[in-house]
Amino acid sequence: MYPLVYGTSNFFQEEVVGVSDAIEAWAGKGEIARPARQSGVPDPRRSYNIGGDGVPMEYWSDKYQWLPATLAFQEDGTVTFTSYINNLHPKKYPSIYRMIEKLIDIAIPA
Repeated sequence: MYPLVYGTSNFFQEEVVGVSDAIEAWAGKGEIARPARQSGVPDPRRSYNIGGDGVPMEYWSDKYQWLPATLAFQEDGTVTFTSYINNLHPKKYPSIYRMIEKLIDIAIPA
């Protein structure tokens, strides 16, 4: 899977790329992602804390970012992807989407 690369990758501001129309409606569109901060300079407005622990600046990348996918919890406690998984074609590999959902179901019991 490929990460977001600042200055190269396209992104969508305030959009959610769905699963069923990810490729047809969204592929190749969007704006070039610019770095959120100047290289090597901490942004004083940002908190780099995860779980209450400070994260050293050297663990933050000025070049790359992992791209998360969005899940929805269902009434029965299971999860379903509501967004595209980066570089995993939803129509070619729907079984992988279902398998990852099952793994998350196991990891986060209802």
